[in-house]
Order: sequence, then structure tokens, then C-alpha cells
Amino acid sequence: MALTSALSVRMFSCYDHIVIATPEVSADVRSRLTAVGADVRNVSWVRWKNQPQGIIDGYQWLMTKLQLWSVEGYEQVALIDADIILLRPDADEIFDQCDKSSAFLCAAVEKDFRTVNSGIMVARPGRDRLAAMLDALATFSKPTAIFPDMAFLANYFRVRDYVNHARLGTLNSTTAHGLQLFNIGPRGRRLPALFDTCFKARIPFMQPNRVLPALPHLESTARMWHACGRHKLEALPLCPSVAPTTAAAVNATPAFCASRILRLYQWLYLRANPCAAHSASAARCGAGAAPSGCRWCSDLVRCVPKTWPCYLDDTATRAYESRMTAAKGKSTTRPGWCSHTCDPKCCALRMQHRNASKTKRARRP
Repeated sequence: MALTSALSVRMFSCYDHIVIATPEVSADVRSRLTAVGADVRNVSWVRWKNQPQGIIDGYQWLMTKLQLWSVEGYEQVALIDADIILLRPDADEIFDQCDKSSAFLCAAVEKDFRTVNSGIMVARPGRDRLAAMLDALATFSKPTAIFPDMAFLANYFRVRDYVNHARLGTLNSTTAHGLQLFNIGPRGRRLPALFDTCFKARIPFMQPNRVLPALPHLESTARMWHACGRHKLEALPLCPSVAPTTAAAVNATPAFCASRILRLYQWLYLRANPCAAHSASAARCGAGAAPSGCRWCSDLVRCVPKTWPCYLDDTATRAYESRMTAAKGKSTTRPGWCSHTCDPKCCALRMQHRNASKTKRARRP
């Protein structure tokens, strides 16, 4: 997915593409990213010492995103997760959205108006700012945190205060505390964001047998697509227009192929991994139509070039597997979710907090 994302940046962005790589990223992956124009830079892990036990797998190291502030040589740096692709040439306009020179972080507030979407954000790098954030992280504690980075950033940049000042009309460079939320409008209203594309609503192409109403700005105006949650586009069969000779549907085009986002993703994905055209099954990956250089790894990794490792024990692969196969709240391995069987204390605190919130809402006139 990281290679697919890199290809989308090369296609639609006019700016340099920097990949911050942690120690576990292999030399093979680094060379492939470099080959498509990425500037791969090494960073060390950032560990949250007060992290709740319920946060496991790949989400344990989300605080490493703070290394965004260590990238030198640029006035602004936009971070996009590796599971994000750019959709249009005007994706670079995210820098225009983040026009406050006093803001060290620019992002979109989530629907709860308490946290920010850390998958897409713009920062003004600085070693002093990074050092201050790491000092704050050393004492930061939130036992009910699900996503560590989002919890810390919300606390450090006082997201709730920002929203309250926006609602009261008292927001300025002082009360913003170094933050800019590009999807907050007049009176603190949350605006439809062109870059905040971690959609939780029904997605048309996630329903193989029928087309659901698209979100108003999804297909026509969204600048980026974030494959968050279970919205994994590689799980769908290839569309005939993308791979005519290998698509699963022969006599009819599946309804989900009407999505430009899906077709673009598949086009990029095939260029990142040509063997994906034969990923319908292990038998097809090893069939005569598939190049001799392809091999089957697993039902999740599927068909890849023989020169690529399968990365079956990779942290990202394990996190992907648990996300796609386990139900929320019932798994001891699903990353980022508090499980009754792996961390009862965390779950008890979350339930207590949830009940308290319901009581407050019930008492409001």
C-alpha cells in the first residue's frame, strides 16, 4: 500500500515526497520506494511509556508520527498515512488550507469535536517543537486512549478549547494554542472537508451487489482517499476497465466499478504490484496466464513477485489480519481496541466514562 500511495503522490503532487522509515522497514522496500521518487529518511521509534496495555500490535508505535516535526529543510510538511492515495492534482491545496503561520499543527477535527484525524495533517517542523512535545509525552497519561497519537495531539494542542473558542467567536492566534482545524467553520461548525476522507458512512463500492448513494463530495471533489477501518480496496475484484483480461467479471461490470476512486486505486495498485492481476486465487497466481515471476503468499498478502518477501510476520500484516478478521471489542489481537480479555481495567474505565457522558446528556434541559 505504501508503494501505491507513493505512486499517487508522484502522479498528482508537485512537491517532494518524503517517506519517514522506521528501523523495521527492509532495504528492499526502501529501494522500491526510492525507485518511484520517494526520499526515504530514517527515524527512530517514539514510545509512549504510559501507554495502556489494551493498545497492541501496530498501534503501539503511532507516537512515531511525532517525527513529522523532525523533517528539516521545509517550512511546511504534510503527513499522509501509508494507506492514503491522492485523487486529484489539487491535492496540494492542503497547504493553502493550512495558512496560519502561528499554527504548528493543521488538521481536521473528528466528529466528536475532541480529537483530530492524524492520518492527514500539516506541520511546521522544528527540533525545538519536537523536543517540547516529547517532554510533554513523557508525562501524558490517558488510560482510555484507543489511538495514542490522536489522544496526545488532542491534549497537547487543546482541541476542545479551540472548538469552544470557535463557537464563541473568540478564536485568535493566542487562543488557538498553535493549532488550526481546517474543517471548522463559523460558530464552530464542522464543514465537509475535502481532505478529511476517513469516511465512516456507507461507501458505494463496499457493497459488491448494489450501488448506494455516494457521499456528496466523495467522487467529484475529494482530494484524498483514506483506506481506514475495513475499507480496504484491495479486497475487491479487479474491474474490467483496469485489467480486461484478468478481471473476475466477464459478462458484466460489477456495480462498484462505477467508482472512479476504486478504478484509480486499482490502476495504481497494478503498477505497484503487477502480480496483483492474478490475485483472485492461489490457483490463478500459479496458473499459466500468470507470469513465472509471481507467487502466492497468503489470503491477505496474496499474489506478489517472487523477488518480494511475503512479510507474513510483519507488524503491519498482523494488524491488517486482525482488523479484517476480528469483530470489534472481541479480539485480543485487534490493534487499537480495548478488549475485555486483554485489558479489563481499560475497558472498565471506558465504560465508566461512556456512562458518565450519557448521564450528562440526559440532564441537559
